[in-house]
Amino acid sequence: ANFLEKSGLAVHRMPCALNVLPQVCARQLREHRDNPSLEEMRNRFPNGWIAVEVGGVRAGQFQKLITALREIAERDGLGIVFFDASHCGEEGHAPSVRKWVEAFPEWIGAEFASNNIWEIASMLLHSRLYCGTSLDCRIICMSGGVARLNVPAGSPSPLSYCELWEHDDVPIEFSEEEP
Repeated sequence: ANFLEKSGLAVHRMPCALNVLPQVCARQLREHRDNPSLEEMRNRFPNGWIAVEVGGVRAGQFQKLITALREIAERDGLGIVFFDASHCGEEGHAPSVRKWVEAFPEWIGAEFASNNIWEIASMLLHSRLYCGTSLDCRIICMSGGVARLNVPAGSPSPLSYCELWEHDDVPIEFSEEEP
């Protein structure tokens, strides 16, 4: 959109149709909002949690993200719930999540115990902040008004989507350069 505007073409922005996800999928989300996995997160983190999708996070980003997440979690009294969206619908736990959980004390870090897409969507919509590499998860959070921040994963899709649909004041990506 910015490119077209700079080229002199009038661009009329409109909300992304996916923003109606909570309304269109209300039945499925309602059916999964009280699942044991989400109930465990509510009981464990009564002040809320940061949902962190780690499927596409590069190894070089690990320590910087751990430091930033720890600072926010401790400052705001939030838990951190890790999951890997690339394993939705699969049985068992994603091995990539374990190292993230182990980087935190057990009263801060936890693995989301479900790979069911509706349970993950419900967990995202009940989170206080989303941080991760999945554009799908960002769109779900956007639809529910959840704060969101992408971790750069080398794909132009999230940045392109955000430049088109996000308000200019909404930060798009976690910056590796910031102190």
